[in-house]
Amino acid sequence: MPASHTSAALVGGLLPRPGSSSSIPPRRLTLPPRIRTAYSGFGHISGTVLVKGTPDAPTVRNVRLHRQLDGVAVAERFSAADGTYSFDHIDATLRYHVVAFDYEHNFRAVIADNLTPDPMP
Repeated sequence: MPASHTSAALVGGLLPRPGSSSSIPPRRLTLPPRIRTAYSGFGHISGTVLVKGTPDAPTVRNVRLHRQLDGVAVAERFSAADGTYSFDHIDATLRYHVVAFDYEHNFRAVIADNLTPDPMP
């Protein structure tokens, strides 16, 4: 995937933690996105969170958007039931990285870095 592409499938490195059960279904969580207005703009980054397998399975996870330059957290949200997430109205002049965390603590976090936002549709 080219570095300038804004879609990120967060799959790699999803390994069960020792003593955990990977068969636990994700809980359905609905939280509004939080975006710091100091970093707002006309950019858009979206992607999908997947649990590695055959085939890869979409999942609900906590997803955070960080500014690549200094790691400042810009926005946070949960992915939808189909694994998709979207960060809208972000500064399009910056590069970002997205981190997906497993709130059930069965998997380690995964990251997609060097993301450049697309213009808002």
